Amino acid sequence: PEGHVQGRDPGLGPGIQIRHQRADPAPRRYDGRRQMTVNHQIIFKARPEGWVTPDCFDTRDVPLPEPGEGEVLVRTVYMSMDPSMRGRMDAAKSYAPGWVLGEPCKTRIVGEVAASRAPDFAEGDLVFGKVMDWADYSLVPAKAIRRINPDAAGLPLSYHLGALGMPGMTAWVGLDLA
Repeated sequence: PEGHVQGRDPGLGPGIQIRHQRADPAPRRYDGRRQMTVNHQIIFKARPEGWVTPDCFDTRDVPLPEPGEGEVLVRTVYMSMDPSMRGRMDAAKSYAPGWVLGEPCKTRIVGEVAASRAPDFAEGDLVFGKVMDWADYSLVPAKAIRRINPDAAGLPLSYHLGALGMPGMTAWVGLDLA
């Protein structure tokens, strides 16, 4: 589909193939120039019994939401797929909230601010969010995201979901305590 590329992210290691939205030089904007009106979501449809299969998911198109006061609409650029997500698919109590049937699956993302009604974020800012939808766009409170400076370390944006994100922090704490 338009806006997607398949290839290797240099931060994932040799031979690992990914499919992600391209952060192209002219990204889709939420404004009068190229306004998107539909949000494509991946919905958690059924709890898996054993292996996770495509039958556990569904898709739906919903109207693109308007940010309220203190909210930010974020366009997904990269989406994390962590092993911890398998536990969130079960109904059992866990350290993290489980996914809700009939609702979008949740993940960490790196995205671009498409629209903002929060003073700390402007359209075009790159951000990291902890509990965002498996969707083209997520509407979140401003306190749920943090700004990313893409030039600060000269690293790919996807690193914020791996080495600089939760998996990297988990590994660092494990090594530091070992």
